[in-house]
Amino acid sequence: MTKRVLFIQGGGRGAHDEWDDKLVASLAHELGPDYRVDYPRMPFEEDPHYPAWKAALDEQLASLEPGTFLVGHSIG
Repeated sequence: MTKRVLFIQGGGRGAHDEWDDKLVASLAHELGPDYRVDYPRMPFEEDPHYPAWKAALDEQLASLEPGTFLVGHSIG
């Protein structure tokens, strides 16, 4: 059974595609094939605001199965 990891990115310009993607790739590599690492793009990463991120996080959290691991980086 594949275990799920939800990784929430940090904030700042290029955080999703230029910085945190390296952390996600490393995490997925180290965990191996028994884990699926989900890495959603958060809104307005260059200038994150709580209401927008909360709404996006609420949507992600609503879909979690029991036993999901949550990982946050920086503001994530």
